[in-house]
Amino acid sequence: STVRELAQTEDDENAKCILHIYIDSVAGLDNPKNPSYKPCPLVQVTCAKETRQTWPKSYTNNPVIEQGFVLLVCSPHSDDIHLRVLDTKQNNLCIGTMTVNVWKIIQEPGMEYPLQPWILKGDSPDAKLHMAVSVRGLKTNSLPAKSSTVPQSPLVEVSNSAKRNSIQVNSVASHDETVKAGSIRLVVHKAIDLEDKDIGGKSDP
Repeated sequence: STVRELAQTEDDENAKCILHIYIDSVAGLDNPKNPSYKPCPLVQVTCAKETRQTWPKSYTNNPVIEQGFVLLVCSPHSDDIHLRVLDTKQNNLCIGTMTVNVWKIIQEPGMEYPLQPWILKGDSPDAKLHMAVSVRGLKTNSLPAKSSTVPQSPLVEVSNSAKRNSIQVNSVASHDETVKAGSIRLVVHKAIDLEDKDIGGKSDP
């Protein structure tokens, strides 16, 4: 496939594929040395220079995460996904780790691992991370970039006087499918019907 061909090209700054990661939950973060202790865990995901992390959960050995991330991968044949479970209650002390190789995901049927438990290395012998991960392809500068012309509708109505002033309403834009590294900023405007999980005066949402 195109993804496998791109994965074997020389490393450069162009993204070769997109990595989709969905973290469902973590289970079994019990500390054998202190059975009554309950951490405030979050999961940190790192691939090459990109790092993401989930929202921390309060005082639980079995946090339900239900968060997904998308990362750009420049070196699929050599990059690894590093996941760490950190205890925010102890200044982000690492309490569990695991690693997945991107190239091994590409070699899987459908280039994905469906949702399944992954063993975490750490103090908790039964700790597992429930995660799904997949790889999807991109076009880079090394391939011919396709362009398409799509009529763009105006966001507001244009008056007749504006039309007479030669303002073009139905403009035509050229779209380049070449993908370059960047970032998207998301802002939560409003949340409703959140489950009440306030514990010890600390709001979970």
